[in-house]
Amino acid sequence: MEEIRLYIESGTLELYATGGLNAEEREEAEAMLAKHPSLHAELVEIEKSLEKYAQSYAIEPSDKLRDRIIGNILTSAVHHTNSDVPTEPKVRKIASNQNTFYKYAFAASVALLFLS
Repeated sequence: MEEIRLYIESGTLELYATGGLNAEEREEAEAMLAKHPSLHAELVEIEKSLEKYAQSYAIEPSDKLRDRIIGNILTSAVHHTNSDVPTEPKVRKIASNQNTFYKYAFAASVALLFLS
Protein backbone atom coordinates (compact mmCIF):
# COMPACT_ATOMS: atom_id res chain seq x y z
CA MET A 1 0.00 0.00 0.00
CA GLU A 2 2.88 2.31 0.82
CA GLU A 3 4.39 1.54 -2.61
CA ILE A 4 1.17 2.66 -4.34
CA ARG A 5 0.99 5.89 -2.32
CA LEU A 6 4.62 6.72 -3.13
CA TYR A 7 4.03 5.95 -6.79
CA ILE A 8 1.01 8.28 -6.87
CA GLU A 9 2.97 11.05 -5.12
CA SER A 10 5.91 10.68 -7.52
CA GLY A 11 3.99 12.43 -10.31
CA THR A 12 4.54 9.59 -12.75
CA LEU A 13 0.82 9.18 -13.37
CA GLU A 14 0.48 12.88 -14.23
CA LEU A 15 3.37 12.58 -16.68
CA TYR A 16 1.82 9.41 -18.10
CA ALA A 17 -1.52 11.18 -18.60
CA THR A 18 0.12 14.11 -20.38
CA GLY A 19 2.46 11.97 -22.49
CA GLY A 20 5.59 13.18 -20.74
CA LEU A 21 7.24 9.81 -20.20
CA ASN A 22 9.81 8.11 -22.40
CA ALA A 23 9.13 4.60 -23.72
CA GLU A 24 10.78 2.79 -20.81
CA GLU A 25 8.99 4.85 -18.14
CA ARG A 26 5.69 4.47 -20.01
CA GLU A 27 6.06 0.67 -20.03
CA GLU A 28 6.82 0.73 -16.30
CA ALA A 29 3.75 2.87 -15.64
CA GLU A 30 1.56 0.56 -17.72
CA ALA A 31 2.87 -2.44 -15.79
CA MET A 32 2.05 -0.73 -12.50
CA LEU A 33 -1.41 0.21 -13.78
CA ALA A 34 -2.06 -3.39 -14.80
CA LYS A 35 -0.96 -4.65 -11.38
CA HIS A 36 -2.84 -2.19 -9.21
CA PRO A 37 -6.46 -1.26 -10.03
CA SER A 38 -6.29 1.61 -7.52
CA LEU A 39 -3.61 3.25 -9.70
CA HIS A 40 -5.93 2.96 -12.69
CA ALA A 41 -8.68 4.70 -10.71
CA GLU A 42 -6.20 7.43 -9.74
CA LEU A 43 -5.23 7.85 -13.40
CA VAL A 44 -8.87 8.30 -14.38
CA GLU A 45 -9.20 11.02 -11.73
CA ILE A 46 -6.03 12.74 -12.96
CA GLU A 47 -7.32 12.70 -16.55
CA LYS A 48 -10.66 14.18 -15.42
CA SER A 49 -8.83 16.91 -13.48
CA LEU A 50 -6.61 17.74 -16.46
CA GLU A 51 -9.61 17.99 -18.75
CA LYS A 52 -11.49 20.18 -16.27
CA TYR A 53 -8.43 22.42 -15.97
CA ALA A 54 -8.06 22.70 -19.74
CA GLN A 55 -11.73 23.52 -20.20
CA SER A 56 -11.65 26.17 -17.47
CA TYR A 57 -8.87 28.04 -19.32
CA ALA A 58 -10.10 27.34 -22.85
CA ILE A 59 -10.72 30.39 -25.02
CA GLU A 60 -13.49 30.32 -27.59
CA PRO A 61 -12.17 31.81 -30.83
CA SER A 62 -14.09 34.58 -32.56
CA ASP A 63 -16.27 33.53 -35.48
CA LYS A 64 -13.90 35.21 -37.95
CA LEU A 65 -10.86 33.41 -36.56
CA ARG A 66 -12.74 30.14 -36.34
CA ASP A 67 -13.78 30.39 -40.02
CA ARG A 68 -10.19 31.23 -41.01
CA ILE A 69 -8.80 28.24 -39.11
CA ILE A 70 -11.39 25.86 -40.56
CA GLY A 71 -10.74 27.28 -44.03
CA ASN A 72 -7.00 26.67 -43.62
CA ILE A 73 -7.64 23.12 -42.46
CA LEU A 74 -9.94 22.42 -45.39
CA THR A 75 -7.53 24.00 -47.88
CA SER A 76 -4.69 21.97 -46.43
CA ALA A 77 -6.78 18.81 -46.67
CA VAL A 78 -7.66 19.53 -50.31
CA HIS A 79 -4.01 20.15 -51.21
CA HIS A 80 -3.02 17.02 -49.35
CA THR A 81 -5.57 14.88 -51.23
CA ASN A 82 -4.64 16.43 -54.57
CA SER A 83 -0.99 15.63 -53.99
CA ASP A 84 -1.93 11.99 -53.40
CA VAL A 85 -3.53 11.72 -56.84
CA PRO A 86 -0.98 10.28 -59.25
CA THR A 87 -0.27 12.41 -62.26
CA GLU A 88 -0.42 11.01 -65.76
CA PRO A 89 2.79 9.39 -66.83
CA LYS A 90 4.87 11.41 -69.29
CA VAL A 91 4.55 8.60 -71.86
CA ARG A 92 0.83 9.20 -71.98
CA LYS A 93 1.35 12.94 -72.53
CA ILE A 94 3.75 12.28 -75.38
CA ALA A 95 1.28 9.85 -76.96
CA SER A 96 -1.42 12.50 -76.59
CA ASN A 97 0.80 15.06 -78.34
CA GLN A 98 1.50 12.56 -81.12
CA ASN A 99 -2.22 11.94 -81.57
CA THR A 100 -2.76 15.68 -81.84
CA PHE A 101 0.05 15.94 -84.40
CA TYR A 102 -1.43 13.14 -86.51
CA LYS A 103 -4.89 14.73 -86.37
CA TYR A 104 -3.51 18.04 -87.65
CA ALA A 105 -1.36 16.27 -90.26
CA PHE A 106 -4.37 14.34 -91.52
CA ALA A 107 -6.50 17.49 -91.65
CA ALA A 108 -3.74 19.30 -93.54
CA SER A 109 -3.36 16.45 -96.06
CA VAL A 110 -7.12 16.38 -96.67
CA ALA A 111 -7.10 20.14 -97.17
CA LEU A 112 -4.21 19.85 -99.63
CA LEU A 113 -6.04 17.07 -101.48
CA PHE A 114 -9.09 19.30 -101.95
CA LEU A 115 -6.97 22.24 -103.02
CA SER A 116 -5.12 20.21 -105.61
